[in-house]
Amino acid sequence: EAFQKARKAALAGQWDEVRLQTERFMGHKGNYDTALPVGDLLIEQQFPIGWHHYERSLDLINGVATCQFDHENGKQVQRAFCSHPDKVFCICFHDDSTDGCHVRITTEGANITSQVSAGDLIFSAQALENRHSDGKCGVKLLGRLHVETDDGQLTFENDAIHIQAAHSWRIYVAMSTDFEAELSLPQIADTNYNALLARHTVDFSAFMNRLALRIPGQEPLCRMVNLGRYLLLSGAREDAPLPMSLQGVWNDNVACNIGWTCDMHLDVNTQMNYWLSGTGNLTEARKPLFRWMEERLIPHGRLTARDHYGLPGWAAEVVANAWGWAQPYWHPNLSPCPACGAWEAADYMEHYRYTSDQHFLQATALPALQEAADFFFAYLFEHNGQLMSGPSISPENSFVTPDGKLYTAALNTPFEIASIRNLLIDLKDAYEALELPVDPRVEETLAHLPQTTILSDGTLAEWGHDLPAADVQHRHMSHLIDLFPYGQITPEATPELAAAAANSIQRRLDPYDNWEDTGWARSMLAFYAARLHDGRQVGFHLSEMLRILTSPNGLVMHPSTRGASSYAPVWELDGNTGFAAAVLEALLQSHGGVIRLLPALPPEWTEGEASGLL
Repeated sequence: EAFQKARKAALAGQWDEVRLQTERFMGHKGNYDTALPVGDLLIEQQFPIGWHHYERSLDLINGVATCQFDHENGKQVQRAFCSHPDKVFCICFHDDSTDGCHVRITTEGANITSQVSAGDLIFSAQALENRHSDGKCGVKLLGRLHVETDDGQLTFENDAIHIQAAHSWRIYVAMSTDFEAELSLPQIADTNYNALLARHTVDFSAFMNRLALRIPGQEPLCRMVNLGRYLLLSGAREDAPLPMSLQGVWNDNVACNIGWTCDMHLDVNTQMNYWLSGTGNLTEARKPLFRWMEERLIPHGRLTARDHYGLPGWAAEVVANAWGWAQPYWHPNLSPCPACGAWEAADYMEHYRYTSDQHFLQATALPALQEAADFFFAYLFEHNGQLMSGPSISPENSFVTPDGKLYTAALNTPFEIASIRNLLIDLKDAYEALELPVDPRVEETLAHLPQTTILSDGTLAEWGHDLPAADVQHRHMSHLIDLFPYGQITPEATPELAAAAANSIQRRLDPYDNWEDTGWARSMLAFYAARLHDGRQVGFHLSEMLRILTSPNGLVMHPSTRGASSYAPVWELDGNTGFAAAVLEALLQSHGGVIRLLPALPPEWTEGEASGLL
């Protein structure tokens, strides 16, 4: 009822009433929850004064981290890795001295306890927090820490293991949660470090070696491509219980303590996490995403379609969590936005186009696409002989009415129309690939969807009207989704729209020092430039990301901005995966049934070679 009243008010331009009805319509956060750090593995060592030559490195191909340094009594070398085959974290120490160390699990203020039992450190934790839930419920975890030494001896306290008079020792950690199954204490089946390392490197390097890139003079950039693939492979293995959140499977303890959260944002971030899986030749990474959608997001999306819109099919909005939250966001500035589910559903056909997996297409992709389309077939409506949609937002911007008020939801939002169009194109392609008759509503709807509008200033419209944006330099440019990733706007097929897209980008960046810069948003600028075949701009945005947003360890940061405030810069995975995918987009594009070789080379990329690109 509230949504229908909002639609009627939007038709009449009654923006106050649209906002009022949206407040009745939006979801309620309740126990939404967030991902929390498990704890810290604290390794305390006593060293003589004078340690030096400290080095840390990460072998991106084999997935092994090394730390080494000299001290007065010799040298220490540490090597660490997380083994997917054996489901265990391992760290090995070798030191010329015999100073030893103390090992414990700790996190300040966390719900974690630990105790030595039968020679191992057993720890438990529960994800309790009050910012995004009531602090009374949360996933439980059990972990085991095991220590071995070749010499020396081990002594035990209640919550610590002490290693004494040892030159070489190894720490193993395994964990399990009750997210999907009954909680049980994990076992560590094998403590032969060399055997574990061998299985890990064979497993990890097989994926990483699928792709190779060399651009002389651009070594930092090539490392960033491998770092993005390393992070994707580490966080999105085929049997993972969940898709990756904004922070992947890592947690800097910032995002979970601010207004937004370590969840799945479906208005660009989750999508960007996985674009690299296709271009970067890691197609298996999307499988946990599809399982989560099938088992959690889509079932809850059916409830959203039914209870919020009174419609069939499924829809999902701006944010989602581990349990598949699909309701409109709990603030009227960010709801409604049912096209976010349609955008996420684009991953189904992207996965098929990269893999040609017919069974996946028929059993998994087609049902999800058809049911998403069923929602929009019923959601669209006719008014004065025109097909219309909404009201909905353009994530996450606002527009200004002549009386100076700010609003967010309007009819025929280009982001929504583009997402519906792409969903129906994907559905049609799926039917045709399976040699099945296409749902007749697909062609009928595609023929009558509103067309993309160029405003009088030569830019693309962000809403279904020409009212100005509240923030003309906003980090989100959702109205350019037809340029990337959908590929419905190209310089070859739609030159006028491509020129308008370029004008829209230029307007966002003028003046440059007021652009709301973030890692994922800068990645989008590089993607747009690549699709516009503007290699110079691709090179500029990638170099600016390295200069402004990338920390010394290679992680691309999200600074606190006027539209996404935080008490500290936040690491977001999509900044790294987006950077890597944008580099590959400049080298090879495959959209619209066309392969484009070297479509957007920056002028400084004068030579090089690549293999394994998809």
